[in-house]
Amino acid sequence: MAAEGTQEIDAPFVVQCGKCRTIVADSFSWAQSDADMNTVTFQAAVGVVNSNDPLTSKEGKDKGSTFEILRCSHCDSVIGRIYITTPRVLDAIRDMYTFDIATVSSYKLGTGLPAAPDTAMTATATPSGTTVANGETISSAAEKQIQKQLVQMQKMLLLFKQQLDDAVGSGDLNTTNKPPASKRSRS
Repeated sequence: MAAEGTQEIDAPFVVQCGKCRTIVADSFSWAQSDADMNTVTFQAAVGVVNSNDPLTSKEGKDKGSTFEILRCSHCDSVIGRIYITTPRVLDAIRDMYTFDIATVSSYKLGTGLPAAPDTAMTATATPSGTTVANGETISSAAEKQIQKQLVQMQKMLLLFKQQLDDAVGSGDLNTTNKPPASKRSRS
């Protein structure tokens, strides 16, 4: 079960700068999301630079927090914050990469479709049992089937990676691209 402020991730995804689509994070380093602040927080990020110029929040849930601005390293867009100090309720996101949902987009691996260029990372359940994600409507049954397939694919990829790591670690993997030397019989 997920802790308060967190959700279980059903399939891997990447987070991209909303302007230039540079990948800035992925679900393997996901920490939590905060609906009140409209943010998602990750333990690690790529393709970002921080301002190294501390600012203090003057309003909202993070009032009194000290943070540095996060910018996309490719297009220089402001996409989030790294909190240096926080009120106790936000201690879990301190020293992590917190992105404003309105400034990033996401791509769920295995869907075969890129996120729409002008949409933010959003998902909303509707009373009719459908989910609206980035402007697309998906029935609950179809979403569950897709999620199940993605989880199976993720497990298969993780197993493959483990087998590859084991083969490389044990020296069983032929990395020279040469055929193994044949055994010669002695006469």
